[in-house]
Amino acid sequence: MKELLNKYNYILTEFAVLERLRRSNNVCLDPLLEHALLIYNGAGRVEMGSIYDEYFDLQKNAKVPFLIFSPTWRANRERIQKAQIDKDVNRDAVDFMQKVKEKNRDKAEEILIGGLIGCKNDCYSPDEGLTIEASMDFHEWQIKKLVDAKVDFIFAASLPSIPEAEGIGKIMSNLTTPYMLSFVIDKAGRLLDGTSLDEAFNVIDTCCKKKPIGFMVNCSHPSFLNAEELAENSLARLIGYQGNASDKSHSELNGAEAIHVSNITNWGNCMIQLNKKYNITILGGCCGTNGDHLRYLVENIDCNLSKC
Repeated sequence: MKELLNKYNYILTEFAVLERLRRSNNVCLDPLLEHALLIYNGAGRVEMGSIYDEYFDLQKNAKVPFLIFSPTWRANRERIQKAQIDKDVNRDAVDFMQKVKEKNRDKAEEILIGGLIGCKNDCYSPDEGLTIEASMDFHEWQIKKLVDAKVDFIFAASLPSIPEAEGIGKIMSNLTTPYMLSFVIDKAGRLLDGTSLDEAFNVIDTCCKKKPIGFMVNCSHPSFLNAEELAENSLARLIGYQGNASDKSHSELNGAEAIHVSNITNWGNCMIQLNKKYNITILGGCCGTNGDHLRYLVENIDCNLSKC
């Protein structure tokens, strides 16, 4: 991963796979495990595969790496036990992603598989976040499952608060597999618990004996970052952004029945600026984004920034 970050001006990653599945009329998500169980269903495998086919077809001329994630955001031990599933969901999900990778190997410079985990509770409710100790106890099982499945890296996404992220980082730092932590931020560019990104990055880097490869932001419109206010060392540690399609606040979006999509050109130009001006390498989309957002990036990212 470090070699790829140094070699390429930008790297692409997913655009709202789970959210697209949630809005699909062709599949039903599990109330506990979300899209994880679709790998055991013919229609589910086809629907997920078609989304990845679309993304790889759109980016194949970009000649850059593409990062994909196992559908395991909610496949922690507690939820698997509540769902009374006796399958090795995390390993099977990684195996499914290996098939996606093999099918699309010739359409990307390189494809890496990330083992995806999420916070225990609502990613928009930082007050529901775990303490450091509770986080370590809760997440260790799934992290080790994904490592045993031989993912290329572990990716903890949509983290709204520091203590739970710190617990995740401490578990990951004891393992050899590279890892990244990704936070949700508000319109002021702060974590939803009020912590600044400068402080968040410093806390994690200080507490973990093996630092993350870097940090990302996801589930937040790219205009939320306020990158000019970040310390230089924080910008150096911020390596990726998966931007929401909507520039509305999380309180406005939470529980909304319909997806809100702001202007794609503005979204794309914000994302391109994060890459060109602030050297944020990994670019992708979160809620509300789709192939149109990916297409805008790959068609415009190599143009002069002043013209984008």
